[in-house]
Amino acid sequence: MRLRVTAVLLAAVSLTAITGPAFAQSPADTLTVTRLSDYPTCFHPICFQTGNQYMNFQLLFNSLVKVDPDESTFIPDLADSWEVSPDATIFTFKLNPDATWQDGTPVTADDVIFTAATAAQMAETYATNGTYPIADWLAVKGADAVAGTSDIPEGLVKIDDHTVQFTLAAPNAVWLRNLPDPAYMIMPKHLLEGMDATTLQASDFVNGRGTIGSGPYKLSSFTPDVAVEYAANAAYFKGVPNIPKVIFKLGVDPSTAAAQLQSGELDMAIEMSPGDYDVLKDIDGVDVVNVPGLGVQFLQYPVTNPLVADKRIRQAIYYAFDPGRPSWRRSSRVPASSSGAQPHSTSRIRRSSAMTSIQTRPRSSSRRPSPRAPSTRPSPCGSSTTRRSQVGPRSQPLSRTTSRPLA
Repeated sequence: MRLRVTAVLLAAVSLTAITGPAFAQSPADTLTVTRLSDYPTCFHPICFQTGNQYMNFQLLFNSLVKVDPDESTFIPDLADSWEVSPDATIFTFKLNPDATWQDGTPVTADDVIFTAATAAQMAETYATNGTYPIADWLAVKGADAVAGTSDIPEGLVKIDDHTVQFTLAAPNAVWLRNLPDPAYMIMPKHLLEGMDATTLQASDFVNGRGTIGSGPYKLSSFTPDVAVEYAANAAYFKGVPNIPKVIFKLGVDPSTAAAQLQSGELDMAIEMSPGDYDVLKDIDGVDVVNVPGLGVQFLQYPVTNPLVADKRIRQAIYYAFDPGRPSWRRSSRVPASSSGAQPHSTSRIRRSSAMTSIQTRPRSSSRRPSPRAPSTRPSPCGSSTTRRSQVGPRSQPLSRTTSRPLA
């Protein structure tokens, strides 16, 4: 049998490469992976900012539901089943009764309510420290009324230990679709209850010391700017992952990533330089396949910045794009924050792009195990699917450009 692994060159911007056992020097039971980007010291949605966090959160935690790569089929995660009212205002979830935290404590409706309520209570801190929106939690009826308090929004109701109901302030047809994003990972109430925003951010849990999740992998160790190490969760309610250990290397020099792949120091590298394509494409056991891809890019302007506060300035920038080109589509919007303020103006540009997929095959017949548990959706560390994201700096430059691949 051959091992299928993938490298993706997306919009001539990023390259992902994975090697097979022919190159491997790391232990046979370990997947060593990197994504050439930064990783803030944070293991909680309150400071969720980057794609690297996205990948790590998927290993540690669970959301209520996941979505299939077709972007329309929902898959059970913590929730076994769910019901949506015809007007898309009431969402009722039945939790998997076998789901547990990695310390053995059952995952219950109390954890779900705690997670959503905490986000509403600390909405300002979430907005300040993270760049991923928590619009779903803020859409719950009464969420705006609990900011800065310890109260529970009236739209959050525990039906029983494994059933929770969300009532939204207004119909929202995309509310369920947003839930798989790691900004909505469910957190353990029994470990985090009673902390204010400052205490939470300074806690061992958030800073990678004793972080406990419900996901397929346990956090073994975290060395800032060096590596995050994981061990398979033998009690995972969806089945034990097939790869016993995952090492997510941090701070890898992009100029040496290709060499580390060839030497076996890395099994997988993501967001490599397009220039590495020529280095890797002729390596024995590597096939190159061109496939079409779609992407979205955003220009976001903090309108509190006086240099772009005047909408005519933003319009002038929009007009710089050629509206006559048939492969481009322009739209703009100004999203309102939970307080009614309008902190950003956003322009979205859609385009078709070329995406090059590289598949490597081992010389030997041995098969490296898949990083996913048998009954789960593939982990991001073993998938060529590029998730949509909204990643940006914590500061406020004149504009920020955000890439977001489509389905």
